[in-house]
Amino acid sequence: MKPFSEHHGRSATKLCFIGDSGSGKTGALAALVNAGHKLAIWDFDNGLDILWEFSDPELLKANVQFETYIDKVKIQGTRTVHVKVDSAELSTKSLNEFINGEPTDRIMVIDSGTHWGESLLRFAMKMNPGATRWESFGPAMEMQEGLLNAFHGVPWLNLIICWHKSPQDIDPDSGLSQFYPSALGKKLPPKVGTYFNNVIAIESKGSGENATRSIRTVSGKQLELKTSAPRSIPAEIPLAVDKNGLAQRGLAEFFRIAQTQKGSTQS
Repeated sequence: MKPFSEHHGRSATKLCFIGDSGSGKTGALAALVNAGHKLAIWDFDNGLDILWEFSDPELLKANVQFETYIDKVKIQGTRTVHVKVDSAELSTKSLNEFINGEPTDRIMVIDSGTHWGESLLRFAMKMNPGATRWESFGPAMEMQEGLLNAFHGVPWLNLIICWHKSPQDIDPDSGLSQFYPSALGKKLPPKVGTYFNNVIAIESKGSGENATRSIRTVSGKQLELKTSAPRSIPAEIPLAVDKNGLAQRGLAEFFRIAQTQKGSTQS
């Protein structure tokens, strides 16, 4: 047994970041860039260009590393066919090298967990050509959960996985769906949050010029959320920009508060 003074505490933050497609999850990473954090991004959505819009370009070039993983598709008649399925193999090798390498304060980002899961599913189908897409879900889900478990077990790892929302479990009284991170299948999404010490979401209000976006950290009727510092982290943190249009607050403020405690320093 170790004394609790040796616990890694909040110096490492593992974050499940949930939002609808186009809600601003990727753009929200710019606030971390502008605050001086270093990021390593595994890009499965091919949508990182938004970071140029809201990031200090010099910090973006100096502190952000990325690799995009997209399986090659071609059109055959009226169908699209994946003709080169290697994104799952390449990304898994790279992710394992990162978490088994020297400890670093660089934040590992998977954007998004949704399309990452799809790449694992295509790999499962590739490995068992006789199986249907449905039959391949089981092995693919095991791979995705196995990797989540591996990340969960690295005490120094700062991690963000961006997820789309997946509706499940309609409440018979309200008629509302419960939402979870859109991991593979039906059984895995409700379990995803157990691998993170923080589960937060982007919330949009209003429309057009009056639209505002913020990070939500407190559970609502349809989405269970949590943080490692519920007494310190506000229920809502605005996504803001400064006079130069650079992202401020948002995830940068979240990380600052989540990683601040007696006896630890901000990474």
